Amino acid sequence: IACGQTIAGTTINASLSGTGEVANACGGTATQPGVWYSVPGNGQIMTASLCGTAWDSRIQVFSGADCSALTCVGGNDDGGPACAGTSASFQWTSVVGLNYYIFVSGFGSNSAFNLALTCAAPPTPPGNDLICNATPITCGQTLNGTTVNATLSGTGEGQSCGGFTQTQPGVWYSIVGTGTNINMSLCANAWDSRIQVFSGANCAAVNCVGGND
Repeated sequence: IACGQTIAGTTINASLSGTGEVANACGGTATQPGVWYSVPGNGQIMTASLCGTAWDSRIQVFSGADCSALTCVGGNDDGGPACAGTSASFQWTSVVGLNYYIFVSGFGSNSAFNLALTCAAPPTPPGNDLICNATPITCGQTLNGTTVNATLSGTGEGQSCGGFTQTQPGVWYSIVGTGTNINMSLCANAWDSRIQVFSGANCAAVNCVGGND
């Protein structure tokens, strides 16, 4: 299936055998036979949907270099971002170079259906989304910022530092050491936030200093 395409399909007479079939527990556990579709990642936000099909359906999405080893991306049983009721839809941000496998099945029955795939460019991330674009901050300064539309890609992302591992997208700030104690804080923000601090001669290789959750 390709972006912008709608394909007619059916799970009638589908089997329960094969990699990733029933009991795969990806966004819920599949209980009925299903059929597969594939799409290469292009870096865009993809939405697979079964809207308009009067059928209690499920969509599960997996990724992998090939079809023999799959990793769960996620799934949906009812509704989702595009559909209402028991018609399923699921949305994910694709990665260039990864193949995605879409598994369509029913909650308690088999049926014919129409599967649609739409793609949209991801929103522009904040300017300091990447470590090498870190916003400079100085002692005594307070800056406004946001992690909305930030990504998890780039040097220093997803690391364990300060006793926890980054699990949400973040943004970067930089300061040159002064030889004094430096306190970085997010006080007065009504938000369950985290700070991790790294050091390095440049942004290409950093070491954990510490952090707080």
